[in-house]
Amino acid sequence: MSEQLLTTTNLIAEPESNQSHSDLELKGNRKREDKNTILTKTFAPQTSVENWPLRRPVTMDDLEPAVELFDICSRQMIGKTEATLSDVRTEWLLPDFDLEASTRVVFTPGGRLVGYIEVWDIEETPVDIWVWGRVHPDYEGLGIGSELMEWAQQRACQALDRVPGDIRVVMRSGIYSTYTPGHQLLKDRGMTPVRHFHTMAIELEDHPPEPKWPAGITIRPMRGLDEARDVVYIVMETGCRPSEIVNLTKARIKLGGDLPFIR
Repeated sequence: MSEQLLTTTNLIAEPESNQSHSDLELKGNRKREDKNTILTKTFAPQTSVENWPLRRPVTMDDLEPAVELFDICSRQMIGKTEATLSDVRTEWLLPDFDLEASTRVVFTPGGRLVGYIEVWDIEETPVDIWVWGRVHPDYEGLGIGSELMEWAQQRACQALDRVPGDIRVVMRSGIYSTYTPGHQLLKDRGMTPVRHFHTMAIELEDHPPEPKWPAGITIRPMRGLDEARDVVYIVMETGCRPSEIVNLTKARIKLGGDLPFIR
């Protein structure tokens, strides 16, 4: 399965397993309060949900019902759960992420959480804004996803004030390639697929055999902060990944040419 990416004008989707990405370019009057985005469509919620009592920012008290919603949605889309209380709590508590300003949830009249969306624009210059949301499968087709995406797009436009006027700003979102309702929702927002991601996996029936290392190769824990700092410095200077540096051998370092390199 492939992943697709959706965005505003250029659509980008979240890189979940077998997802596609789309992105939408955000444009507006950066001097005025009533900024407008291009390719924006207004979706009025249907009468079946428009009088539901609660649409508000998420709070930490919503953690468990939110994770329950995420897992229900992932089982519907890919047949397994992905979210954990620990992972979601960690994201919600990030110091730069403002739950009140950057999230919205929708509840039924009976108090069940059936819709969630979050907007990530925490970078100093937020040119690449990530939007992630879920709607309970039993409540799809009622306008909840459209309403949440409408809010997210308007919320993403707030980033325009923090970006120089000549720089392109993009809102991104994503969905699994096999989940048609999600694709349709993003396309209805004017988003189009621009990128695909694939996740490969292998099912292990038993523990893999112990590796046999070549002569002279040893495996050990990193020796304290000084050694970790050295790795960071090398990564900064070379652009290599940390895993490439910690596994580096002398034979792979080539200093004799006009341009030193690592093989």
